Amino acid sequence: MSKENKKEVVSTDVKVNLPSTSETFEQWIEDVEDLIIVDKDDYEEAEELLKKVGDKWKTIEDIRKQMVDPLNKSKTKIQAFFNPSLKLLDGLKGKIKTKMLKHVEKMSKKEEALAAELKEETGRDVTIVQTKINTNTKVKSTKKWRIIDVNLVPKKYLGLNDEGKAFYNSLLYVDDKPETPGIEYYSEKGISL
Repeated sequence: MSKENKKEVVSTDVKVNLPSTSETFEQWIEDVEDLIIVDKDDYEEAEELLKKVGDKWKTIEDIRKQMVDPLNKSKTKIQAFFNPSLKLLDGLKGKIKTKMLKHVEKMSKKEEALAAELKEETGRDVTIVQTKINTNTKVKSTKKWRIIDVNLVPKKYLGLNDEGKAFYNSLLYVDDKPETPGIEYYSEKGISL
């Protein structure tokens, strides 16, 4: 790689001294456990303790940010450096796989047409054995599903996500179980290495 193509990616020299906390924390834990507010003096004492705890939190948070910010900046630079190449290569892989899959589908259609033609000529069912190409790639079929009517799906197959919306619990999906009402099962072909 030439000098002009090199980029500075990582720089994380941060020296930080974390203030001693364990004794202070132990005392504050004890003070909070013993804290009972019954009058104005107790309330002001609680207010003072809250300020001390809040100040310590802010100090530690500032130190954490001071340590994490250079790492986040480095991560952003690293991602910016690699992402264009990865996106380009992902796009190329996708195009190659699409073309390979189209070829396989085209060959399958030719074989089906030939089998139908031979059946018509001979009057017998004919199975065409697909010629294998010596390759490491495979056409894989991935079983997938989608909800077409949530009201028809049996409750035992549904769950609730964080927003309270129903979803199909794919953990209950079994290859040999009968079709589930409200769910459409389908296969999607793809190329794998």
